Amino acid sequence: MKDNFSQNRMISASSLFFLTAGSLALEVCLTRLFSVLFLHAYAYLIISLSMAGLGFGAVLVYFLGENRKRRYFDLLAFLPLATFGALLLFNAWRAHITLIFLPTLFLFAYIGSATTHLFQTSRFSMPRLYAIDLCGAAAGALASYFLLNWLGGVNAIVLLLVVVTISLALLNLTSFPNTSGLMKIKLAVALVAVLFLLFDLNTLAVPRYDRFKNMSTVLADKDKHARIVETRWTAFGRSDLVETDNPLMKTLYIDGAAGTKMVRMKNGELEPSLKKALKYQYVAGICLLPIPPKQRKNALVIGSGGGIDVVTLLASDYQNITAVEINPDFISIVKEYGDYNGGIYNGHPAVNLVNQEGRSFIRKAAKRYDLISMSLPIIKSARNIGSYALTENHLFTYEAFSEYWHALDDNGYLIVVAHYPTEAYRLAANIVKAFDAKGVEPVEAMKHMVLVGRDSAPLLILRKKQFTAKDGETYYGMIRAMGLEGEVNFVPYVDQQRIEFVNRDTGNRISKNFNNELLFALSRGQISLDEYIARHGENISWISDDSPFFYQMKSVLPWEILFVFMAAGMISVIFTVVFLREKTHNSEQNRGFFACFAVIGFAFIQIEIAAIQKFILFWGHKTLALSFLLALILISMGLGSLLSGYIKSDRRKLMAPLFMIPILVLSFHWMSGPILKNFETFPALAKAMVTGGLTCPVFFMMGFPFPVFLGRARKCLGTEIFPWLIGINSITTLLGGVAAILTAILFGYRYVLMTGALCYAFLLLTVMFRARWLSDVSQVESVSNRFFNDPSADSPGKTVLLSNNGFVLGHLGEVENGGIQK
Repeated sequence: MKDNFSQNRMISASSLFFLTAGSLALEVCLTRLFSVLFLHAYAYLIISLSMAGLGFGAVLVYFLGENRKRRYFDLLAFLPLATFGALLLFNAWRAHITLIFLPTLFLFAYIGSATTHLFQTSRFSMPRLYAIDLCGAAAGALASYFLLNWLGGVNAIVLLLVVVTISLALLNLTSFPNTSGLMKIKLAVALVAVLFLLFDLNTLAVPRYDRFKNMSTVLADKDKHARIVETRWTAFGRSDLVETDNPLMKTLYIDGAAGTKMVRMKNGELEPSLKKALKYQYVAGICLLPIPPKQRKNALVIGSGGGIDVVTLLASDYQNITAVEINPDFISIVKEYGDYNGGIYNGHPAVNLVNQEGRSFIRKAAKRYDLISMSLPIIKSARNIGSYALTENHLFTYEAFSEYWHALDDNGYLIVVAHYPTEAYRLAANIVKAFDAKGVEPVEAMKHMVLVGRDSAPLLILRKKQFTAKDGETYYGMIRAMGLEGEVNFVPYVDQQRIEFVNRDTGNRISKNFNNELLFALSRGQISLDEYIARHGENISWISDDSPFFYQMKSVLPWEILFVFMAAGMISVIFTVVFLREKTHNSEQNRGFFACFAVIGFAFIQIEIAAIQKFILFWGHKTLALSFLLALILISMGLGSLLSGYIKSDRRKLMAPLFMIPILVLSFHWMSGPILKNFETFPALAKAMVTGGLTCPVFFMMGFPFPVFLGRARKCLGTEIFPWLIGINSITTLLGGVAAILTAILFGYRYVLMTGALCYAFLLLTVMFRARWLSDVSQVESVSNRFFNDPSADSPGKTVLLSNNGFVLGHLGEVENGGIQK
């Protein structure tokens, strides 16, 4: 009997560990898949709303009778692989987006059901069970990074689904007897799925033309005869090299979007016609024309991509070029095609290649540059919290421009090629704000700035030394002679005048003022920076590192995140109403526990999102930073949970960690800024120690409340209420994650951190003055013992597996911020 007891405990522990690891890694990999398949908004909606599946799956366990529950869990192991197969088929059949969304919802519902059932029936003590849970989640967070690099998106997902399938099969062994025959069938299904990994399943996921991906649009153009000749799929994203009938250039895409050109340079030499085009027609080359030859020594390209800007600088006689590119796949592909591109990344004598995020490189650079160039530096795919508008971009905050300023020599230039006029207006606002932080008035700041270019791909030039009136004449003549008139033109010292020109984008003849009216008024002191921002129809306000949403330029918040916020709010209300309608739950104790779990889910994700955001620039590689930090957070909370067993029913002991959490959160906020800045240039080991020292105390204490409340709920009410508590925690985690992004956009991440701290303070007050029911354990001790026969079962239990999963779904998305592509 004892051997069977021990065996069941080990199988239960293994099932939970691999289910948690597989599900968390699966969420990360699915964000990568949806970033390839869909536009930004679709990826955000699907991944975010799938969080609801975890809550629905948890509550489903409550409504299933014993017979139905057994049949449901008998089938459960077959469903994940079948559901993912349906998702791929719906995508291949060009099905409506809803049909592709539903399999994702069901997939996470299966996981939510299984996790809840394990916590209801496991014979482990709660602290140990939670430690297994957290260790699995930490392993999944780290494994996702390596699996994506090793297998690619689809293959990694299939392997993880096999892990989940085996975990679900093991669950049956401990929950229901006489399932050995069915167990063999389930393992056979998993084996067949593994055999499929011998093939490259990644080819099943290609962006479709009808979803407006840049690459798919090019591939659908039969006149260009475009074809994919090279593909890489790693944790950073899917990188494709596409060639057409044009022999002079190939294009690299990340996640089917954001193309960057690779230029043919046979034997290190450009064809004369191509060299002329790069110097006199390519906007990033035109802007170099006024720069004197003696100032063309050291150049820095942030986001070198396929190398077109590097080649342009070589054609313009720059002597030393530092090319910074964050995407290792782009680098490897360009190196592989060294014979085609002149070996610009293969040890070219004039090119120094650096695989790093651009802003992090600038912050550590000791060298001063004659030129810093950034050409269309954004990845237009769902690479973070979801949408293009919601993509964080630390390259263009006003603090970033101050750092670029210090990296330039006394006569240096910063050149930024934007996509659209609104981007150029916002770049100007951030530069003026950077000067304002130094005490320089807008009138003087505008003398450092020139804006040129047509309405597509406008150009901003910032010079460390003020432009002179002669410089103004030079740029004015260049703009008129080369047909660069457009909406955003501004040249200092040039008086406002009426000009006529032919718009090259539309072919229409236009009469307009040469200088942009608002930029001109700002330069003459006729309006302030705030008035300049307010008079635009779109959002061009300056941004900071605390709220780095450069591409959120709409005057209203993005519809997709508002939709998810309202949907999560409605689901929370529905959960609450249904819960209260259950007669067995309509008591002070039930309502109290339900509310506490809702608050913890909301508060936890707020602090987690804001805390992780602080380390992005510190580590310089978001994928690695997120994987490491998430694992660190999970382990810290696990340790806190293990020690939470000493609290038991003593409210005074519970008040101590609840009191400490807000204090530690505030201390983390005040201390992290200067500490991270001082240790930014240190080796990785030192960075890891600093990261742990700042985050572990906060999340160690945050590991206490949830297991204590869950343990008390088991003592007071039995495990029947578990599905509701885990379900509402899952939904409010989604709600909190979306609320965190809305708060960050409107006010900044520091307010997200403060909101989480206030929620825990509210929980403290509740325990102090309103939670008499927390200590009442007399009601259902016998009900609890039906499920927990372990002598150590008095210890409290599980915390935020679903909350942690909610963070990945709501914020980790793509994993790589600050990616710099064209």
